[in-house]
Amino acid sequence: MLTVLVLVPQLVSAQTAGGGSSNKPAVGVAVKASTFGIGVDAAVRVHSKVNLRGGFNFFSFSHDFDDTENNIVYAGNLKMRSVAATLDWFPFGGGFHLSPTFVITNGNKATLSSVIPAGKTIDIDDTEYRSSATDPIKVAGEVSFKNARPGILLGFGNIAGGRRVTVPFEIGVIFASAPVGTLAFTGTACQTNGLNCRNVATDPTIQNDVKNAQLELNDTIKPLRFYPVLSLGLSFRF
Repeated sequence: MLTVLVLVPQLVSAQTAGGGSSNKPAVGVAVKASTFGIGVDAAVRVHSKVNLRGGFNFFSFSHDFDDTENNIVYAGNLKMRSVAATLDWFPFGGGFHLSPTFVITNGNKATLSSVIPAGKTIDIDDTEYRSSATDPIKVAGEVSFKNARPGILLGFGNIAGGRRVTVPFEIGVIFASAPVGTLAFTGTACQTNGLNCRNVATDPTIQNDVKNAQLELNDTIKPLRFYPVLSLGLSFRF
């Protein structure tokens, strides 16, 4: 924290000294990495203290992970696609800016799936079930995000300012309703001793356990209604 307090005034001073701009139109482009993925921004100066900025971001990731609490190994996939429209306001005429933004996502979601090996025991809402040898339990889940979300950003760097090359940095938050998580279990589940096997999709007791597990999932991801933004890039002014 002490380091940040020392560096921030230096950054503001540096941006003010070399990053000032006039009313003359200028265009800048930045490549960046952020919590929305890899992205490209383009900005045009419309006033000495105002830029209009647009950009797009993308990210895809696949990885297996082990849910040790419930004894399930998932194949997970994350896909993120978004575009953003942003107004950059430079109150001091340098690189420091406050930026209201609006993000439109294109089906951003995380999916997971698993086929439970025959005879393996898993936990669904604190109840143990054994996967059938003839019809193993299958799990499918998804977390989806709202498509359109406003937000506010704070950062350093003017990609359409006085400097030809800058290193823009931003932090902020996107506001939205909480993402929605769904879980579906199919196949046949038995007691831990292999007896009393039942169809997971139609058995009311098992489906009630699945419903409770889904409620727990949604409670866990609820804080993501405030999606954090952290971004670092490299920009070029033309």
